[in-house]
Amino acid sequence: MSATLRSCVFTERLSSMTPDNSAFGQFLAADEIQHQSVKTIKAWLDHCGFIVVHDIAFTREAFARFFSRFGDVIRFISDPHAPGYETSDVTLLQGNPDDVVAGCGQLPLHADGGTESFIVDHLFLYASEVSGMAQGGATCLTNHRLANQELPEHLREILFGRRHYMRIITPDAKHTWQTIPVFSGVGRSQRMMIYFPFEAGQRSSWECSVEGLSPEECHEYYRALQAFYRQPRYYYRHQWKQGQLLICDNRVLLHEREPYGTTDQRRVLMRGITHETDREG
Repeated sequence: MSATLRSCVFTERLSSMTPDNSAFGQFLAADEIQHQSVKTIKAWLDHCGFIVVHDIAFTREAFARFFSRFGDVIRFISDPHAPGYETSDVTLLQGNPDDVVAGCGQLPLHADGGTESFIVDHLFLYASEVSGMAQGGATCLTNHRLANQELPEHLREILFGRRHYMRIITPDAKHTWQTIPVFSGVGRSQRMMIYFPFEAGQRSSWECSVEGLSPEECHEYYRALQAFYRQPRYYYRHQWKQGQLLICDNRVLLHEREPYGTTDQRRVLMRGITHETDREG
């Protein structure tokens, strides 16, 4: 199929979408995405949550140019993996075992950002190097927008009715509980900002609690909520291959990382994140 025809097919898919909120994810070839407008891609993401693009080639600079069209780039002041790089728009995630957040262990369900002053609308991950990743290390996505519409009442009461707290784990243990807004915004701009706790046996970067729940009740609540979110209707598990691009709408999804399966696995992801200032895209 020619690039022109593929482009027409993509546009026709978008224009013929129904209001079915259960649509989750889309899988495209590189030439189906390269020439689409940002507005078109954003509209598709708002509908289905994420797009996986196969067999696409990016240098670091080309990747930055691609995702910077989607909004204000959230830059990181320091990037130890790129000394001398003129900007730090792109962060490298290399599976460093000493890094809990960007490492190779489990990273629980969360949305990037998490505070009113650090808002992420779109997340971009590009696999520049992948080897030995047939098992473990998957990036997993859950459609909380749909899942929360169908949430059982006993979970809904806690999620929507009680305060949730998180505290960062630091080496000197001088960390205090802070309230984490479960939701921020209204309508289709509403985002979910909850952080789930780490599983037992995994190195942890934060811990969680909920208003009015004992530690045992809190554990059971998060276990049940996670099990609900991980149902196939709401959940996608992405096992990485080299040359894949994953674009996520952070207002629709929570994401998590499975721990790597073996110590000889290699996965280098480029990450970019953006915040919309022009709501029309």
